[in-house]
Amino acid sequence: MNNQLKHIVINRLLKFAGFLAIMYAITIHLSSCDKMTDNYQEFLKGGEIVYPGKADSLKVFPGKYRIGLSWLITSDPTITSAIVFWNAGKDSTLVPITRTSGIDTVNVILENLQELPYTFNVVTLDSKGNKSINTEIIGTVFGDIYRKRLLNRAIKGFTYTGNNMLTIQWVTADKGTLGEEIIYTDLNGASHTVISGVNSDEVQLEKYNPESGFSYTTVFTPDSMAIDTFKTAVEVIKPEIKKVEKEINRELFSLYELPGDYSVPNATANTVDKIWTNPKSLSESGTYISKVSGHPMPQWFTIDLGAVYELSRLKLFQRGLSEGTNVTRLYAGGNLMEFEVWGSLSPDLNYNPDDHNGNFGDSWVLLQACTVNRPSGNVIPAGATRGDNTSEDIAAAAAGHQFILENATEIRYIRIKAIKNWDSAARPFVNIASIDLSAMQY
Repeated sequence: MNNQLKHIVINRLLKFAGFLAIMYAITIHLSSCDKMTDNYQEFLKGGEIVYPGKADSLKVFPGKYRIGLSWLITSDPTITSAIVFWNAGKDSTLVPITRTSGIDTVNVILENLQELPYTFNVVTLDSKGNKSINTEIIGTVFGDIYRKRLLNRAIKGFTYTGNNMLTIQWVTADKGTLGEEIIYTDLNGASHTVISGVNSDEVQLEKYNPESGFSYTTVFTPDSMAIDTFKTAVEVIKPEIKKVEKEINRELFSLYELPGDYSVPNATANTVDKIWTNPKSLSESGTYISKVSGHPMPQWFTIDLGAVYELSRLKLFQRGLSEGTNVTRLYAGGNLMEFEVWGSLSPDLNYNPDDHNGNFGDSWVLLQACTVNRPSGNVIPAGATRGDNTSEDIAAAAAGHQFILENATEIRYIRIKAIKNWDSAARPFVNIASIDLSAMQY
């Protein structure tokens, strides 16, 4: 055999051997596939495994010894319930679900939990009991351990103004603060609850009573998703506010008629209320002028101040003018020379001083016996007018005659008891242009 023929024979033998190798590999592969098919069929003997749609967009909402969960059911119409597991599967709850045609939101609150962090697992179920793939989330339950760590928002300072307004200034609030709840009793005895927001630097308490103080708590949220808030322990605050002497609001005054009082005017233009409605100055017309006939000196009348005060000072303005011809009425006629100021918290409504020689009884206290000073020193009574008033006499009357009430105490009612006037004929006139009262107030 020549060399060319030998090369052709060898080449064909190699190709045939390769063909046999390929056929053997195919046979082995087909045999293996048959075995896999047999195994798969064995696995599906109980039917095909079905997984309902899982809980989507699972969220957790921390609370006080409880927690909230929510999730979406987006597409699977066969879902009828869900099971929530916690405590490593030791605890669970079944949540019924009613599907609609759209996306449904499922909400559940788990109560009576311990103050711990938890891992929650949610699986959904269809009507045949098939379970979805597990959805997991971590959430924390809060309680007294958390609450006891909370501190009230600190107070920077206080401002108390003459209109009985207390302003509380706050420092910057701690993280998680929602605001403050302030409770106080006002000057009228009414209780108020005031809420101060976390973004407020201050809060105001109207008609604040310094004797009562106030209490407050701070409200916190442990998490922006929390379903419950927490309050700090109640803290009672009584700021140190000192009393100062201030004029009393005369708009609250009113006549308080009691047995034996004498407040009848000599004319309709001269009623006793002029004493507190007239300007705080001398006045010629429209002043209080008592009726001449009737009760002789001493005579008195009673004023309700409208509130309880610790009286400290009284200022009296005479009938007359500080300039012009009517200055002659100053220190003359029925203008008071001597009088007494009495006070009471609760007058005896059945007690008539006329039946007791002018004594006011135990329900009244003498605050001050007063004598009007005439700087010129001449205290000789005159008639309706006089022409010897000096510039000092006129200036003293124009400024108002001030009397410190040395026996000051808390009272609501005052009695002005006229003892003597500047009338030379001893006629029982009582002339008063106006009075002004001051008290020690917060």
